[in-house]
Amino acid sequence: MDTHLIKQAFDNTGYCNLYEQFHYQIDVTGLFDTVEQPLIIEHFLECYSFDPEHHLFFDEFAFHFRTFHYTSLKRELQSFHNANIFTN
Repeated sequence: MDTHLIKQAFDNTGYCNLYEQFHYQIDVTGLFDTVEQPLIIEHFLECYSFDPEHHLFFDEFAFHFRTFHYTSLKRELQSFHNANIFTN
């Protein structure tokens, strides 16, 4: 995903400071490379509460995002599968 779209997703949710803290690690690890829509990142940031007073390591952040992204994809596939069962 484009860096500009990633930054915009963080800005839209009010976590621009989190993006500034982790932008290098995000680029190097390719954390959001498999994300097709920036809306996934926005949903993730809205669901989780990242307190600026609490120190957060990138590994923790990445773990939570990967878990969220995996469950989102699984939910989409399950919905698709269920829709196909009922149409056949």
